[in-house]
Amino acid sequence: MRRSTGLIKGLLRITLDKESRPIGVQIDTTHRCNLNCIHCYFREQDHHNELTTNQWIEVIEELQDRFDFLHCAWVGGEPLLRPDLLDKGTRYFKLNWVVTNGTLGIPDLKGCNFFVSRDGTKRYHELIRGVGTYDRAVQNIVNSEARICLGMTVNSINYGCISDVLGEWRDTNVVGINFMFHSPLRKDLFINYGVGTRSLMY
Repeated sequence: MRRSTGLIKGLLRITLDKESRPIGVQIDTTHRCNLNCIHCYFREQDHHNELTTNQWIEVIEELQDRFDFLHCAWVGGEPLLRPDLLDKGTRYFKLNWVVTNGTLGIPDLKGCNFFVSRDGTKRYHELIRGVGTYDRAVQNIVNSEARICLGMTVNSINYGCISDVLGEWRDTNVVGINFMFHSPLRKDLFINYGVGTRSLMY
């Protein structure tokens, strides 16, 4: 409750400031991943050498001195390949989102919400992310006491199983499902609705 109250006060303070400023930052914790998902945009990019944990902490402290961010989204790659960075770095923000594929477990990190990627029912999820990835992540999710939201990228492979996904996760410990539409990095996965990329929160 104290964390929520502090976050609300921080947002109000920013809203009332005469000069607007950013309230959140996103950190690409690593370019590495233990999976090779067919729809991933990150692996298509050129990547430089990664910063060490100490180098990252120096960057974070500099950012916080300048902006006093309330929120950080930890993405990748697979952020949980850098547990040392998450353990130290998340302490600098009142609210943290860790976006993960869920196959490496869900650690007990204070002040962290986890967004675990689910790309449909088991059949479709494993067509996209590989055999064995579904059951492993499900086990980690149901055994976790963390606050978990699921993320599903809807594409031409899995769009037909959205209702089944809702049914599968209805009576579980997840707090919500975020549906996003695939951006046309791979045109064969793109669903053209005549509008841009959209997202729905259920």
